[in-house]
Amino acid sequence: MRTLSRAVGWSCLLLALSSPVLAADAPPDSSVLRGWLSLFSLLTNPLGADAVSVEPGWRVSADLRVRQEMLSDVFYFTPTQPDRNWLRVRSRAGLRYGWGNAHEIQGRLCSEFRKITTPDTELNFDEIIVDQLLYRYRAWPGIAITLGRQDIRWNDGFLVMDGTPLDGSRSSYMNALRFMIDDEGPTPGLVELFVAYNPAYDDLVLWNDDVKRRLTDADETAVAFRSSPWANQQLALIWKRERDPDHLRPALDAWTLGYRGERTRGAVTVTGELALQYQDWSGHDMDDRGYAWAFQFRARRAIGATQSVDFGAFGYSPRQGNQLAFRTPWGRWPKWSELMLYQLIGQDGVGQWANLGGVWIEGQQRVEGTVLGLGFQGLTALGEYSGFQDVLVRLRLELPLPAGLQMQVLAESLVGLGHGYVQHFVYPASDVGYLIDSSPSSFFRWQLTYARP
Repeated sequence: MRTLSRAVGWSCLLLALSSPVLAADAPPDSSVLRGWLSLFSLLTNPLGADAVSVEPGWRVSADLRVRQEMLSDVFYFTPTQPDRNWLRVRSRAGLRYGWGNAHEIQGRLCSEFRKITTPDTELNFDEIIVDQLLYRYRAWPGIAITLGRQDIRWNDGFLVMDGTPLDGSRSSYMNALRFMIDDEGPTPGLVELFVAYNPAYDDLVLWNDDVKRRLTDADETAVAFRSSPWANQQLALIWKRERDPDHLRPALDAWTLGYRGERTRGAVTVTGELALQYQDWSGHDMDDRGYAWAFQFRARRAIGATQSVDFGAFGYSPRQGNQLAFRTPWGRWPKWSELMLYQLIGQDGVGQWANLGGVWIEGQQRVEGTVLGLGFQGLTALGEYSGFQDVLVRLRLELPLPAGLQMQVLAESLVGLGHGYVQHFVYPASDVGYLIDSSPSSFFRWQLTYARP
């Protein structure tokens, strides 16, 4: 399988590179011919006896999530009302059908409503949406072609995880056509290509309680490709176009090149990712084109069978001169801090990290499915007013319960040792930038989930 995935990955590149050569009537290079032949062999290979069989028949799935979140002294909320307390209830139900050893269809409905108690707000039952609706074809071992509304996640979400960032973690789907080779053996091979279109407003809402929810900053059209031509390494290339249907935000075309590497030596596993990005903000008079960057790094040291210590660092470029603020394609999940997500949510968009970096350390203890973690983050600004900003303390607990229930607890607090505010640039037109509040604040969440596979 690894040989096959390498052949397909290199074939895609060779096909693109061979076009000008063949157009000029030059003798085709032997490597180009091998690329064409590899791809032709893959596409014409019939369904063999070693193909992965799709489980036939119907399968029902359902899950329920009850979550309470409490925030104190968060800058995003008004100075006269900096606290929030709400209860969120999300329910999902899905149905899958497989036939013919290679075909399956899946659908899933989703509903989430919130009751805000601080300040007291009238209950709204929000929407019932189509959270998943797809057809998948599995004709070869480890190979799948998927069309429709689906969840797409790359690794731990540095570049691709959430296609609906303004949806408040209710959903994360993309509307896409996706081709994927994924062999999970000891030397995994990976090739993935998808074309996606995500409108700013959902067009598959079955019912709403006077709600018109915006899911993305703009209508998004994208092509994304990744491959692992070498063991434990990945290359990625993403083109994404954003066009606001309400014409409130500038138009954007962005090209993102990503690299991920992982290496294990003894009890230590090191993972690193780097992304370079070119942005073209059409219609702006100043600094409408430029480059941006982002990185993340983690080293995990296992201590026995039940303990580990993680050390890491991350950084997202600010707007400074010809350098622009990094705009992650879909990696907008609150990877580093739920509290910082809400600190930034009213300043530059949901989960848009820019002019922000830091180092962190976290210890973990695992006992029979229970996970307890305690961590510390040192936050810094990378552009204007660069330097140390604040310390964030993070405590988390994951606890399995009887009858398929799962409990999660997360508590975070900014100590308030920083300068108070930092300029936080996002859009090129933002001359004065936005402000990060690093005064003391806190976040607490408990969550109970139940899932029927």
